[in-house]
Amino acid sequence: HDRHPRPELRERAERILDYVASQQADVGGWTYTDPPSASHLSMDNHHNGFVLESLLRHREVTGATRYDDTLERGIEFYRRTLFEPSGAPNWDEESAYPKDVHAAAEGIVLFSAAGDTAFASRIIDWTLSELYAG
Repeated sequence: HDRHPRPELRERAERILDYVASQQADVGGWTYTDPPSASHLSMDNHHNGFVLESLLRHREVTGATRYDDTLERGIEFYRRTLFEPSGAPNWDEESAYPKDVHAAAEGIVLFSAAGDTAFASRIIDWTLSELYAG
């Protein structure tokens, strides 16, 4: 944040994140597109992970806590709705299948970055058990 010499780009990034935060649904996740009717995808797993990862990265780089409530609600939705307790990723908020390695990988990255290494490990264990043929 302060490492970038162009304040107009920092300001633009914050406006984008403000918009993203404003699009969080009441349940805590984000639809794939705005408007939601523009895609057959709804609140899919790995794109919700990307949003949360971006908000976490912003906090890490800037030290700002302005999106902490958004993050808390989003991470709760992500874990509760887009993953099974076993660590298996769900496709979206309504469908468990198909299982997708991108969703598993994003879950590992996101929960590790958020400090929930126990759940990240559970996703790793599930992925090695169910998606790895070695």
